[in-house]
Amino acid sequence: MVPLRTLVGKMINKAHADLMTLTDTLPSMSDVERKRQILNYTTFTRTQFLKLMNIMAFLANQNKTFQDTVDYLHKIHIELPAARVRNFDILTAVDVLTTGTYQRMPTKIEDMLPPAPLTDQQVLETFTKMNDEIRVRMLTKEILPSTMQKYRIANGRVYFCVNNEFDVSLTLMGNSDDRKWWIVSLDILVQPSPGGSASDVDISLNDVQRQRLRASAQRQLAPPEPQNIDNTTNKELPATDTNTSSNTISRDTISRDTKTADEQQPSDRELFFPLVNLYDYLHLFCLNMQLEIVYMQATMMAKTQWLDQLKVHMNPARTSLTLLYWGGGSPTAHWGTPQALSIAIRDEYKGLIQKSGIGASVSLANLDEVSKSKVYNSLKYPKTCLEILWSGSSDLHTNENLLNSTDMNIEMLLLHITTYHKQSILCKFRQLLNSESAFLEANGLQLVDSLAEDNSTDISSGGQPLVVRYRHDRYIYIDFDSRVGRVKVRETGKHGGDGNAKLGGLEDRLNSDPTNIGRHLLWLRSEVVVHEIVSLAKQLNLQPFHPSQMLLRPDDMLKLFGDLPTTTPDPVELPPSRNRSPNFPQHFVFLQFSQFEDWYLVIAVIKNEFQPSLCCLR
Repeated sequence: MVPLRTLVGKMINKAHADLMTLTDTLPSMSDVERKRQILNYTTFTRTQFLKLMNIMAFLANQNKTFQDTVDYLHKIHIELPAARVRNFDILTAVDVLTTGTYQRMPTKIEDMLPPAPLTDQQVLETFTKMNDEIRVRMLTKEILPSTMQKYRIANGRVYFCVNNEFDVSLTLMGNSDDRKWWIVSLDILVQPSPGGSASDVDISLNDVQRQRLRASAQRQLAPPEPQNIDNTTNKELPATDTNTSSNTISRDTISRDTKTADEQQPSDRELFFPLVNLYDYLHLFCLNMQLEIVYMQATMMAKTQWLDQLKVHMNPARTSLTLLYWGGGSPTAHWGTPQALSIAIRDEYKGLIQKSGIGASVSLANLDEVSKSKVYNSLKYPKTCLEILWSGSSDLHTNENLLNSTDMNIEMLLLHITTYHKQSILCKFRQLLNSESAFLEANGLQLVDSLAEDNSTDISSGGQPLVVRYRHDRYIYIDFDSRVGRVKVRETGKHGGDGNAKLGGLEDRLNSDPTNIGRHLLWLRSEVVVHEIVSLAKQLNLQPFHPSQMLLRPDDMLKLFGDLPTTTPDPVELPPSRNRSPNFPQHFVFLQFSQFEDWYLVIAVIKNEFQPSLCCLR
């Protein structure tokens, strides 16, 4: 046997000696021979070292095998004595064969076995007893909000259903002298409309959120710790538990200003109303959930079909949501009604009435009359409610419930508001035109729709689009776009040519100054008439010129139109350099004769009539 150390040393020495020899002999060889010798040395040396590595790996594995063998032999030595067969339990076998049972079983095991299942009759009897217990508890000890007055007791539970908010069932658990309410099931009825703006986004509660909500609601049924009553405001409470401590009232708090020696007796105990506390928590949760659903729907609308026309703002406390539609609105939109819609959680205080169960409470029956009245005033109901305000007013001009909590759809509410806003603007337009009927008739204008002679202020009947005749066979259709909040004008009838060029200007005038709708219509009529005169003049080989092209001075205007009757004022002023007297006509045109370039035929439109003049301008 050759030691491994000797083998490794010899291989290293031989490799070094061969390398030194190669170093001495290489200079005398040719280039090709030097490369061949280096390759032979490298290949041979590498082969020898690989063999050495294989030998060392084999020896390492061999050592591990020897060590495992030693370990296994030692384990057999330790565990083999315990593998022998025990003596047979003859006594136990005799007991089982003679009596049929094992006589030496510990009696404590019987306490760990589940009780025998109840029969159907026993279950019904248990339910009946639980129903009686719950009924007595509800009549003698519990105080209920008015919305939870209607309940039913069945199958050992009491069921409460608050319309459009939640369904909850409770039962009593614990010892007979200290039984507490336990929530068996809880369902939140608040949900968004399936066809609303955020229908692609799931806003409903998932399983984890339902479990957390149920656990939080269960904590509302437990009275606070006596030693922490005075420090309840220092505890960290959930965001929706703002009213939790408001239903815990002590007689020391009720009569704090009139302390007497009798109030320091042990009978002064805390009055806690668990069902009122539970309702306050779930009611506030439902209100917050409604507000969040509306906020998400409005945000989706502001990013999609109501782009740039709806602004959504939620206050930092997340108790008030403001929707500003039509992008703030044009002057005409502000002239109709404001464009702000606010949805907020509002506190509303009303005295708790006697039928809510407070008169039947045994605990409250022991209070004196002064303390009772203070308890009544402290239990305000309802605590909060969801209030919808349109620019500070709660009147939405409808008897329908536009924001049903079981089918939340803010788009339906917004469409109703914008539609009514549109109708109110058109109704004001109609009232203005009816009041200016003499002015319209004197200037060749006529309101020809079916409601022209109706002076009623009913928005629903007066909010139809307006049809106005401004020429003998030409009509315009005035409507209001409830999506963008602007007046829209289009021409009806068989004509649509040159008049359409002025409709954009009429829309701008109506959107910026709605109170002068009659004068704006007169402006449209005069502009169209002047345009028709220009078209006819070109056919007669006359050159038309706009007044701004004539560079007229004020004394020139006085010479031309000083003797004409007073004209109707135009609401649109000219630039300061071209401003004319209100007595001068606002719509006229200069027609130049082709044979006489210094002579012009001036045609002015005044009170639905043509006023021609002939002038010479050099």
